[in-house]
Formats: sequence, C-alpha cells, structure tokens
Amino acid sequence: LMPSRQRRYWWAAALVGTLVAGISVTLFWATGTLGGRRWLLAKLVTTIDGAFGGRGHLRVRVLHDIGLSGRILADDVSIVDSTGNPVIRIAHVDGVLNMAALIGKRVHLRSLRADGVKVDLQKGFKGPWNFAYILSGPPSDEPRGKPGFGDDIRIDTLRLSDGTITTIGPWAPNATFTGAERDSVTAVRDSLHDLIRTPGGLLERRQITIGYLRAHDGIIMEPSRKPSSMVVDTLRGAVSDPPVRITAASGRLWWTPDSLRLDLPHLSLPVSQGSAAGRVWWHEPGAVRYDVNIKAQAGLADLNWIWPVLPLEGKGTASIRMRTLETADDAEYSLTDLAVTSRQSRVNGRLNVIVRPRDIIMERVDMTFAPISSDLLRRLSYEALPAAVNGMLTGRLVAETGGPLTSFLIDRLDARFADATVVGAISSLNATGRVTMGAAPAGRDVVVQSMSIDLRSARALAPTMPNLDGLLTGTGRVIAADLQRADVKNLALRWTDGAGNVSGVTGDAQIAYGLKVPTANLALAFNPLSLAALSRVDTTLALNSVLAGRVEAIGPIDSLRWQASLSADSGSLVA
Repeated sequence: LMPSRQRRYWWAAALVGTLVAGISVTLFWATGTLGGRRWLLAKLVTTIDGAFGGRGHLRVRVLHDIGLSGRILADDVSIVDSTGNPVIRIAHVDGVLNMAALIGKRVHLRSLRADGVKVDLQKGFKGPWNFAYILSGPPSDEPRGKPGFGDDIRIDTLRLSDGTITTIGPWAPNATFTGAERDSVTAVRDSLHDLIRTPGGLLERRQITIGYLRAHDGIIMEPSRKPSSMVVDTLRGAVSDPPVRITAASGRLWWTPDSLRLDLPHLSLPVSQGSAAGRVWWHEPGAVRYDVNIKAQAGLADLNWIWPVLPLEGKGTASIRMRTLETADDAEYSLTDLAVTSRQSRVNGRLNVIVRPRDIIMERVDMTFAPISSDLLRRLSYEALPAAVNGMLTGRLVAETGGPLTSFLIDRLDARFADATVVGAISSLNATGRVTMGAAPAGRDVVVQSMSIDLRSARALAPTMPNLDGLLTGTGRVIAADLQRADVKNLALRWTDGAGNVSGVTGDAQIAYGLKVPTANLALAFNPLSLAALSRVDTTLALNSVLAGRVEAIGPIDSLRWQASLSADSGSLVA
C-alpha cells in the first residue's frame, strides 16, 4: 500500500489533470467549432453590452475566427445606439486579444487591423454627443464605482484604412444677424458648408477622412478617465472644414468625446511641410473651437482657405496660430516670421487677420515688400488698386492697430513704384492715415508726409487728363477722399515739368468729380506759376512769364465763380 502522503499527491495530480483536460476540451470546443465560437461571441457581446448599460449594443455579423492565441477575425462589426442606429461600423477586423487580461476586466489588443471604418458622431440641440452617451451615460456628479469591464482598453499596434468620421452638430447664425440679414448669412453658409435643415433648427455636417493610419501605444480607455491617447507613426487623410488635406503626419494624439489635442512634429500637406500642435474642441454650443500652432514651409495653395486673397502660386515660410476667440464665430489667424515669394514678389513680416461674421480685421501688420507686383498687390488689397496700375512696388506697411477693411488705420506707408508701362517712371509716397479697401476705395485723415509722382504714369492711368509731364512733389492732408470727391488741406505741391519749368502751389481744395458737372472749392496760392509750363500743355498759350499770388474759386466748373490777385514779371492783375 502507498503511504497516505503519496496517495494525496496522486489524487491532486489526477484532479489537476482532469481540470486541465476539461479546460482544454472546453477551449477547443469554444474556439475550434462553429457552435463554440457562437457561444463565446454571445458571451463577449453580453459582457460589452452590460458595460454600455443598455445605451448601446455590439453587433458582429460574421465571426470567422477566435482562436486560442486570442486572434479575432470578423466582418461587419458595429456599435449601435439604443435605437439601432450605427455609431461605429467596421467592415473588417483582424486583431489579437490578450485573453488573460479579460479576467481582470481589461481589454488588451496586442494588435488590431480595421478596414472600412465609419464613425457617425451626432449631437442634438440638447444633451451630449451620441458616442459619449453610449460610453459614459448622461452627465452625473455621482462618484464613479470600481472599474468595470470596458474601463480599461488598450491597443499595442493599430492599422486603420478607409476611415471616415462624420460629425453632425447644431449650427446657427451669429446673434447679431436678424431677419433678412440672418437668412442671407444662412444661405451663404449653406453654399460653402454642409447644412441640414430640421424642424428643431440647423445642423452642420463635417467630415474627417482617414485614408491610412498606423499607430501604437493606444490607450482608448483607462480607469482614471484621462483623455485617450495614441502615438501616430503615419497618417494620411483630410478634413472637410476647414478644408485641409494631410499627405503625411506623425506624432501624438489625445482625445475625449468632445475634444482633440495634437502634437505632430512632422506634418505634410500637398505642397507644404511643417509641424502642428494644439487643440480642437466642440463641447460648447456654436461653432467648433480650436487653437492650433503651425510652423510651415508652405505652398500658398495650402493656406488659401485662411485668407482667400492669397494667391495659389508661390511658397514661403511662416509661423501660424489659428484660434477661435471668445465668440466661436470669430477666428484669428496670426502669421509671423512670414517670408513669401509669389508672382515675382517677395513679402516679409507679420500680420493678424481676424474673421468675424460682419467683417475682416487686419492688425499688427508689419510687411516689407521687396518688391511686390501690382498684380499681387491688387489681389491682396481686394481690388482697391486700379487695373491700369502695372509695375513693381517696394516699401513697407505698418499698421499696428489696423482695423476692418472699411476703416484700416495705417501707421506708416513707405512706397516706391517703378512703372512697367512707362519705362523709367518712378513714383514714391510716404503717408499715414485711415483707408477703405475694396470696390469703393477711400481715405480719411491721410497725412502725406512726402510724395513724388512721375506725371507720365498719371497720364497713363488717366488718358483724358491734360498732357502733363515732369515730376510732382509735395505734402498735404487728405481730410476725406473717395471715388466721388476729395477734400485736401495744407496742400503744398511743386511741379517741375519736362523742360525744367517750376511751379508751386499751396492751400486747400475741395473737388467733387463724381457729379455730372464737377464742382470745386479752391483757395490756392501760387509761388510761382510758370506760364511757360502751361504753354507746353496748351500750345495756344504763347506765354513765358511767371505768376505769383492767390486764386479762389467755387462752384460748378462750367460756371465757376472766382477771384484772383496775381503778379507777373510784367505787372499785377486783380480780378
């Protein structure tokens, strides 16, 4: 007979062997037969649905394999909300699950490949986003209980292809717009974006396309409820609004159900390279908010959506900060360390562009043009520069306060224009003041500190003007001027014609040239007025003397009332 100690040993060994054999048979049946896989899938679905608390359900239409190694191979996998609408759909899943981690209620995927991923995130006019609700339920101040199944989800390596994330959330025009103006803003928005009209109001659709993503160290959920994160090895995709196409990116992402933080040291757009870091969030009512910094060696075609007047041709370097302001409908784009070449032009400096529902504001502008072509300047000034101006401009524009395009304050404008139409014609201007840019250019309180105009260029711009030549220099203060009238004070001009005749005029002038019959209100002093110069303009005047004195005139030019007190070489005239 065996000693009792030996018998106990063999009884224990037999028991363990029986258990191992039973477990092996069970695992073989559960993973190696169709019925077993269906049983295991049902258990898995029940467990995950339990974690959702009835707010959502996991559906797996086709399970090809779930092996002892933890491999899961399935088609048509989805998470649906309580009404059966899919929130996440995956056409094909191939992953390796850490089976031991399930004992601790942890989901640990050693690898996951997901193809044909479609995510539909929706938010109504009240309540949270649909997927956030499925995961966490309604907002609650109650303390969380112990971590449960689904509170710890990790993915070691991830490959995703053909992915689309669609977001649909409330949108409404800014409260400053009412009535017909509100309808007009909505129509413009609808023409440029994707609006959905519902009985409860307007919804806006945005889309993120992920062509391919390879990543590692994915923390999808953790018990501490910190933001999810992932290290991105490579990413290709596109964002619909703002319209940005990413050809390659790598770095790290953090996200919650209503925000995204990114740090991408390597970012490539179709014709640009650089880096991006910042945050995008949408948990507040209204437009999506963002604050992103970009350092780029950029092609202008990739930045045209920021400032539509930027040309598509050209390239440059810049540091760009894009952010929404206190009101999400207001966005600021700060460009610093700007160095751009385009259309035979070189532009360096910095500027801020603030886009608001009613206007565009430019501020903190300090731009150097070395040079800038008239074509590019016309585009950047919203066509304020007349089409007949053709040449190259060098100089500097400083506008620290700036303002809207309808009232833009210039602190300093130094400009030198080389006319391409009239060879050798050079003009320059140094001025400060407030201007209006656009289809109806205007100026207010513009102080001309110095001016030099080659009148051959002026005649090329206005062919009907008198046949003047030579150089016009001077200073003055433009109280107001637009396409209809001009009011100039403290005028001090000097005209040296092509033959060297010199004339000077000082005083004030008000001219209305936008009327059928132009009017004038002039108070001018000539010192001197060269009649020889006038004889070159009008050859019927055979005069060579010099006049000096004052002239005042007022009224329509076809019935002008005037008086003068002039002296000439040969005597004086009072009229």
